[in-house]
Amino acid sequence: MTEADHPRVQEICLATGLGGRLDEHFCDREMFLRFWLRPFFVLSPDACWVAESDGRVIAYLVGTFDSGFNRRAALLLLPDLVRLVG
Repeated sequence: MTEADHPRVQEICLATGLGGRLDEHFCDREMFLRFWLRPFFVLSPDACWVAESDGRVIAYLVGTFDSGFNRRAALLLLPDLVRLVG
């Protein structure tokens, strides 16, 4: 995945997040993107893959085997979490 793919990946994420019912369960779409995708984009960009058809991103996959990823992601997202509860 390249940084140029991020907007399309985010678009797909918003359309399919929480079974396509994102707005029913999460009130802040931008914050959902930050929680779900930003840790991978920032901390583990090599763990992000896209599928393309005719040069257009049609799907994405994020995941990592890094055992320290969750801790680092929590630290990355801490300011956002504080802002949510503050």
